[in-house]
Amino acid sequence: MVSSATKGGGKRYFRGVSRISGWASGMASVGRQLLLLCIFAAFALISSKAYGAPVRGGIFELRQPDGAAVAVRIWGDEFYQVVESLDGYTLIRDSHTGLICYARLSADGTELVSTGLRVGGSYEDLGIEPHIRILPQAAGRKIHVARARFAIGEMQVMDALGLAVTPLGISTGNVQGICLLVDFPDEAGTIPPSEVDSFCNQIGYTGYGNNGSVRDYFYDVSDGNLTYTSYVPAAYYTAIHKKSYYDDPNESVGPRARELILEALNHLENGGFDFSQYDSDGDGLIDAINCLYAGGCSSGWAKGLWPHSASFTAGSFTADGVSAYKYIIAYLGSSPKIGIFCHETGHLLCNWPDLYDTEYDSRGVGKFCLMSYGGQGGSPVEPCAYLKYISGWTNTTLLTVPQAGLSVAAGSNSIYKYEHPILPNEYFLIENRQQFDWDSPLPDAGIAIWHIDTDGWNNRQEMTPSSHYQVTLVQADGHWDLEKNVNGGDSNDLWKAPEFTVFGPYYAAPNSNWWDGTVSDFSILDISSTDPFMTFTYGLDPLEILPDEDFYATGPDGGPFSPPATTYILTNKGTVAIDYCVSKTEAWLSLDDGTGPTNDPLYGTLTPDGNIGIEVSLNSSAETLTEGYYSDTIIFSNLTSSIARHTR
Repeated sequence: MVSSATKGGGKRYFRGVSRISGWASGMASVGRQLLLLCIFAAFALISSKAYGAPVRGGIFELRQPDGAAVAVRIWGDEFYQVVESLDGYTLIRDSHTGLICYARLSADGTELVSTGLRVGGSYEDLGIEPHIRILPQAAGRKIHVARARFAIGEMQVMDALGLAVTPLGISTGNVQGICLLVDFPDEAGTIPPSEVDSFCNQIGYTGYGNNGSVRDYFYDVSDGNLTYTSYVPAAYYTAIHKKSYYDDPNESVGPRARELILEALNHLENGGFDFSQYDSDGDGLIDAINCLYAGGCSSGWAKGLWPHSASFTAGSFTADGVSAYKYIIAYLGSSPKIGIFCHETGHLLCNWPDLYDTEYDSRGVGKFCLMSYGGQGGSPVEPCAYLKYISGWTNTTLLTVPQAGLSVAAGSNSIYKYEHPILPNEYFLIENRQQFDWDSPLPDAGIAIWHIDTDGWNNRQEMTPSSHYQVTLVQADGHWDLEKNVNGGDSNDLWKAPEFTVFGPYYAAPNSNWWDGTVSDFSILDISSTDPFMTFTYGLDPLEILPDEDFYATGPDGGPFSPPATTYILTNKGTVAIDYCVSKTEAWLSLDDGTGPTNDPLYGTLTPDGNIGIEVSLNSSAETLTEGYYSDTIIFSNLTSSIARHTR
């Protein structure tokens, strides 16, 4: 039997962060050790500022040195990528020839090595397997180094600008960014500037299969707290060099992108453009610089012009009393979608963290948030309740006094919060998510329960007191598929009747314990069926049922089956008497409260602090069972509060 529980102006805030994951020991060279330690010292200060935009198996068209196109699938972001052929074989650019070739693992499993065979050739005699990956520890090291190098650059920019801590972002008010349009001498822009203007700013935009414009998205998900529009030039700026110069597979992502953007900024300045209009909070920094370039990105492996968000070096560009600071760059392709643009804008403007696992050995918050795997395509899902909350967009109700019939509407920013009695960094948030409007792509609908620890990190999926996510979706089925890297969300993750109606400290996992294992007083009951307007009761069901563990029976034909019995202890943790009922379904199980086995439901009353043991046991009817695994549903009902819970 498997147990289950059934607002204001555009103010720029500041926050300092510190986080490090140490693995620098063991390097062969002392000099290399010192270099890596320096990198990690920088990374420890601002690691959460190393932002990414993830893809999972997206199809891209990369280029061979001779210009031939190669269709591939890519997993990763601007810090680390795995590339495969469409038939599933791992690829790598040969460091000597620049060709995209089939890869094999190095002897120690820490590197991909080129076979020298160009993709598309006959690989049967190479002895390679599809979907090969380097060891997770080795991938983690590469990711950490890439992000740490980015962090060093961020630190240098902050120091030069005189910023002691990282700007948190502008999340409210009327904000206008700059959206540069760039094409190349050998690749002209095919998306009209007027269309890009609509893509960024038009109310109700539906071009190219998008569910709205970038302006629509942020206005909607902020409940009108943020109106974000962008200036779009009437014509493309044509870059100095051919596209291959900027989208160079030998150049790490960033430097050539900044060179390209600075060209376009200087072109605007030479034309008399007034940059002072694009500093809404008066801090001397241009609020948002976006660059969309013609065509796609053809380098792969986080090289060249792969989409990303980053910062300019201090003094790179100053005009009209304001300076360039942060930017995003992305490709237009032939059918531009707002998803990646909105994800990167979450970094650029609101300074939101990535909520996917940047080491790719778990799924973070999966498809339930823009800043994880929900930020794809033309209908990116809404930011999760945590991001809305820290941005000042929510109407937040603190849960302090038990109440019945509380309602929570989907498509709004009304949420509930339950606070830790001592620690301000840890709390729970409740919101209603339904599969309509921006949230149409969600894998499930119902109440989302978020366990927040602002000192956590969504690379830490271990679910221990010292190592857990910053933002955890408490998955109703208790399978923890996101942490276990099974999927990005499924139809049993959100809470709704008839199955997932009770959440609290005394129930089968998942429960509402704090991360240090302390039992909380947080409990919600009577969760309604999934609906745009859902209801629940806040309060603690005083009927405790222990043990909080599964009960099952397996055995050969006719038995014996094991375990033959389990005793559940029912305790009244409340201050008034409780009437209870315990029932089951299958004839081969009996219930016993000490008066003898019976097939009928058991009824009784528990006084405050009173308890009783209910034995669930296999009876003689089990002798007719064939070999196998058997389970039944045992229902424990608090008749006083009309709350029923069950094992399965």
